[in-house]
Amino acid sequence: MYTKPEPIDIIRILNNLGENPTLDQESELVSIVCKYFDCIKQEYLTQADLKFLQYIARTSGIPQFYEMLAKHQQDTQIIEPNIGTISNYIYDKYLECVDGRKLHKYQKRIYDLFEKGKTNRYFLSASTSFGKTHLLFDIIQKMDYTNVVLIFPTIALLAENLERVYTEPNLASIKSKYTIHTLSDVDTFGEKNLFIFTPERFLSYLEKDTNLVKDFHFVFIDEIYKIDNDYEIDDVQKENERDIAYRLASFYALDPMVDVSNKENDSFNKFLQLNNIKFLDYNAIEIVSKDPIAAYRKINYNDGKLVINSNQRSKKATFITLIQDILAVKENTLVYCYSRSQTEEYAKIILTEQILPVQENTELQLLLDHIGNLYGTEWITYKCLQHGIGLHHGLLPKYIQKETINLFNAGILKVLLCTTTITEGVNTSAKNLIVLNSKKGNKTLKPFDAKNIAGRAGRFMQHYSGRIIVLDREFDNVVKEEEKPIKHKNYDKEQNKTNIELTLVDDEFLNESDKNNKNKIKDAIFDSGIASEIFDKYKMIGALDKIVLFHKIIDLVKNPIKLQQLQNCVNKSMYNILDNDGFEQVLDCIKPIINNQKLGEMANFYGTKNEWQHSLLTICLNHYLKDGFSGLFKYKAEKTGNIDQSMRDTSEFVYNILKYQLVKYLGAFNLLYKYLISLEIDAPIDDIDGFDKLLSKLEYNAYSSKAKIVSDYGCTNNVISYFEDNLSDTERNNIKNKFDPYEKKQFDKITKWMYE
Repeated sequence: MYTKPEPIDIIRILNNLGENPTLDQESELVSIVCKYFDCIKQEYLTQADLKFLQYIARTSGIPQFYEMLAKHQQDTQIIEPNIGTISNYIYDKYLECVDGRKLHKYQKRIYDLFEKGKTNRYFLSASTSFGKTHLLFDIIQKMDYTNVVLIFPTIALLAENLERVYTEPNLASIKSKYTIHTLSDVDTFGEKNLFIFTPERFLSYLEKDTNLVKDFHFVFIDEIYKIDNDYEIDDVQKENERDIAYRLASFYALDPMVDVSNKENDSFNKFLQLNNIKFLDYNAIEIVSKDPIAAYRKINYNDGKLVINSNQRSKKATFITLIQDILAVKENTLVYCYSRSQTEEYAKIILTEQILPVQENTELQLLLDHIGNLYGTEWITYKCLQHGIGLHHGLLPKYIQKETINLFNAGILKVLLCTTTITEGVNTSAKNLIVLNSKKGNKTLKPFDAKNIAGRAGRFMQHYSGRIIVLDREFDNVVKEEEKPIKHKNYDKEQNKTNIELTLVDDEFLNESDKNNKNKIKDAIFDSGIASEIFDKYKMIGALDKIVLFHKIIDLVKNPIKLQQLQNCVNKSMYNILDNDGFEQVLDCIKPIINNQKLGEMANFYGTKNEWQHSLLTICLNHYLKDGFSGLFKYKAEKTGNIDQSMRDTSEFVYNILKYQLVKYLGAFNLLYKYLISLEIDAPIDDIDGFDKLLSKLEYNAYSSKAKIVSDYGCTNNVISYFEDNLSDTERNNIKNKFDPYEKKQFDKITKWMYE
């Protein structure tokens, strides 16, 4: 049962604080003050009440608690200020930073640590609601750095923070001072530069041959716990080397303020100590309190607003009751599912029970009409959106993911079912979180995962507390487990190192086997005859694999027929056309070094009984280049008759296989092929025709810089095409005339923030 704190409880904690309270004592105060505000926010408040509330908000270090009252009370103005209220106003001024934005006390402590002329290397571990990214931008404005790099785990978070810089008034000074870059290809630099990258894009940026900025004055690496592959999320990894990308990014960019959870751990502590990084642990401070509700047994819950009384025997029946009760008080809810299939399964339960009627909303209808025309009305996502239900997982078109979150945060969608993608690139405003399962895919959640998921209940400045409604007993057990330490394998002698990183690791952290492998790699590099500047590129492919690939290309070039097929493929690729025979020559070269199972299967599968002359990968890529995402989807839907599975397969192919995997191997092939030809004809490598345009299409779904940025932002193919270079006014107008109403709205929005 929900219990309301009493003022005497707060006063007792205040009296026990002393002059130098511990972080745990401060955490206890923040928690009880937060809960008190949540309970009293809609009660009748006298002037004495307001003065007391302002006082405890200030004393807890979170004066924003008092400001939030204005959302629930008509008048929170204190009419007759006294010494106490004046001291509150003075304290508010102390918490202000650049441009007058107010921090809370714990952000301000970190903000004050940053001083010009100092190294300022910090490792910040804090709760989901702490406001780490907001603090990041305040520090950048305070320190007035020249070159800043922000590394985020996903394109979605990259795009979200890019949009923030362009649109949020409090970040106007950053927009005006900095030239902003999100692409690895940079044409011009400003006096001050802000780079917003993913780890992979940061590494790609470092590999360019132009006069790049490499003197970074500040680097922020978000979610760096991904250096440990055990912390990979979602039921299928987008790239099984994501941990390597994070380790390489931190190695090359090491001047970080990083964001991660950490416990005592030899290898990770060595990483911090040897790189002079100070650990800041603020996990105890939870700005939005959490109200856990065990729904795996009889529920009798009442917090003054939400009332749940249920004795259902099945999880699905309890789930239906919960959704109905939450909707009855006009609130929305997130639903954590362990897999994509579970998001659809429970969405169908809501649809079958007719819990939500068809939604009447203009914004939603624009998206529905667009989806219906492009993908059909039988797609589960369409049916869900129709009834105010959103799905969010890794195998949906990116712009639909983005729009789903926007509609949910706007209150148009009432239920959002999601996988662990909720913890990566998703900022939602849900007070309620229903947890269906204690797993992510086939694996049991780690305590860190579970806490990260639970942290999505409630949002600072919108809610005082969030409800975590758990339908799986094991989830509660996982949350209570002691968190295992993060490992940094490059600082652990007992951990075998990958060939990709082996040459970068100090011998102190190598066992004898690794030392032997490291020496073999160095000898192989020396004997290969490949220039060092070529080896330095495509860091996500190991040196030995590059050597194998190089020799395969040499053999290919020696065969006149195969070489002619390859050159035909290169020439056609410049016009967005795939020559199937020539592309098979490329695949024959890269197959021996492919370590991604799905990519390898598609490259080696040729159908049955001579059904196909070319691999499944070649066939799917041909359809994608010819007709785009929707064309490939329609091809698969016609072949299988299963719209939902066809959409999942198409999304996995385009967003995972092509964008992350094929780009890597085709890029390495392209580099080594052009290098070899440049040696043979004694010409600059940049003068050799290759697959550069095809690579741009696969990675960005675009060619020009503007179109790539629009693609990152999350727009449809038609809108992306409008921003391509080398189009006549007539061609551009023809594209614009094809926009449906949803695309017109999207176009107007992207144009506004790009050009204002």
